[in-house]
Amino acid sequence: MWAETLAVGPDGPGAWRGYGAALAAARAEGTLATRRARAALVLGSGTQGFDDNALSVTRGDSVSYLRAETMSGTRGAAGALGDAGRHLWSAAGRLTRGRHQLEGSFAQRGAAGKLHGGEEQSAAGENGELAWRYGTPTGFARLALARGFSWHESFGGALAFGRREAQEVVGKAEWERRPAGRVLGARVEWRRGEVKRFEESEDARGATAVWGAARIETPLAGGRVELSLGGGRHGAVKRTDVAPGVAWSFTGSAVRGRLALERLLEPVWADLPAGQAPYLQHTWALTAHGALAVAGPFRAEAALFAGHTRGRALAARLPLEALWLRAGFRPDTAAYDFTLATAGLAWRGTHAGAGLEGFVLARTAQRTIQPRVDPPAGGRAFVEGRFSLFEGDLGVTLRGEADAIGPREAETAPVRRLEGYATFGAAVVLTLADATITVRARNLEDRQREQTWVDSATGRPALGPGRETRMALTWRLFD
Repeated sequence: MWAETLAVGPDGPGAWRGYGAALAAARAEGTLATRRARAALVLGSGTQGFDDNALSVTRGDSVSYLRAETMSGTRGAAGALGDAGRHLWSAAGRLTRGRHQLEGSFAQRGAAGKLHGGEEQSAAGENGELAWRYGTPTGFARLALARGFSWHESFGGALAFGRREAQEVVGKAEWERRPAGRVLGARVEWRRGEVKRFEESEDARGATAVWGAARIETPLAGGRVELSLGGGRHGAVKRTDVAPGVAWSFTGSAVRGRLALERLLEPVWADLPAGQAPYLQHTWALTAHGALAVAGPFRAEAALFAGHTRGRALAARLPLEALWLRAGFRPDTAAYDFTLATAGLAWRGTHAGAGLEGFVLARTAQRTIQPRVDPPAGGRAFVEGRFSLFEGDLGVTLRGEADAIGPREAETAPVRRLEGYATFGAAVVLTLADATITVRARNLEDRQREQTWVDSATGRPALGPGRETRMALTWRLFD
């Protein structure tokens, strides 16, 4: 839940990760550099009945640590969204003795929400993992066992009561060795999943999957090349598949980059519409990512994702997951080709800063069974100024923001085009010692814009919230 940095980038070699590997993933990174006990307290409030509070306490470092976290939040009605709430608590720890390392974690979370049309969901789940690692100066071996369980209930409006229960057990074994600047690795994964639905009638599905992979990484042309090969069998789709991958990366004093070609596999076997057999979504993907840090305050970054997908799994773009899981995943009737390009440039000086980033999405020309709910382009920009008061004790940052999104299509019948728009925001950040107060306003123009999903109360595209204001106090505490 807590992180020093949140970054979005390639998910890693699909051959190595196996079934379920993604094209891109968000990663949270934290720092455990001192054994002092430390805590982070966040108190948030805002318009539309927003209230969000969290506390994290950690003691230890990257060798051995113990961490406990808790969070709860509520939000009132806003646009076509009704009241909502969520909570989470978790604990994690690591114990190191010589070359042996034991890790464990457990988390429990829940969420509830309502729509303007009366549809509601209530959901909760738990997951835990236990892992043992044996490390040497030239490699390691690791065994891990994890289990997760969740349930979703949906009801209200025109919906009959429905309940979904899902669980999965995963066992992993990994091995890695680093001889003379090279990296050799192998892993085996076994998983068993079950999904039960209780609606008009009971439906239960189960699947077992096995995956094995090997990789080698070695220096090449001023960088490093990684070759990986994975293969496995999934019981629900009843097929055996192979996923190769190759990637080349480099890191310099001011620039870094990565180029990869891989195959990604995603079995779709649960949450299917009536009469739909399990199927496999598979993608050949080319990814390129680069970042440049120019001497001084400039930073630039760009990425390219291109691919060819067959059996693309489509879900209704509804704001409550219990609803789109209930509607089920439909396979696209045609192959899907896409190219997504992103780029960003930021400058941060001593007393000022500015930045600009955006994306362009090109895709298959012909219309598929789902409207074009994703915009072809979008971007954001910011400018900020910084100064200090009271002999430097109080830091002040004033920031202006602008976001733009291109035209989209709503999931109405017939399909309706939604025009692109721009929206504006502002923020004030006050820093005093280890405490930070952030006040942010979004949608300063106070316009409720149409969304891609349909409000069942009106039969028209749902309306988003108007102007929103949020205030948060973040306080870092040290022993």
